[in-house]
Amino acid sequence: MKRIFLNSVVIWDGFWSHGHQLTLALARHNKIFYFENIRAMGNPYSGLMEREVRPVPARVEIIRSQKKFKKINLFYLLANQWFSLKSFWQRRKEIDDYLSYNIFDLGVLLLAKLLGKKIIFLYIDDYAVLTSWPKLTPFFRLLVRGNFLMADLVV
Repeated sequence: MKRIFLNSVVIWDGFWSHGHQLTLALARHNKIFYFENIRAMGNPYSGLMEREVRPVPARVEIIRSQKKFKKINLFYLLANQWFSLKSFWQRRKEIDDYLSYNIFDLGVLLLAKLLGKKIIFLYIDDYAVLTSWPKLTPFFRLLVRGNFLMADLVV
């Protein structure tokens, strides 16, 4: 049984998506640490807002912050980076693999690499998101490349 830190961009009780389905499938034979981004209330991204309380399978541990932000801004992004780094570091001896489809958490990705964890990057085509803000597109492309370069496996 592997112990996998799954870095999701969607909270467990939020909009149900592929991250949840992946967690359920992997939890059949593995221990999953499901990392949630900090909740951001009243923002346009529904994956960070609570919708309904969902049951958590036996082999899944939800890593959830008690903090909530009113909007996504620089402070939110920095707080989320700190929370993900702290959560990964606290469980570093319990984690075998790092799995992510979140291009923004390069800090945890780098930490996982330095600690010798196997890194699996699921590339979800975010072309629409990555090109929505032309001034940030080069930065987003750099993040994608960084994930590709550090991953042991890209799916």
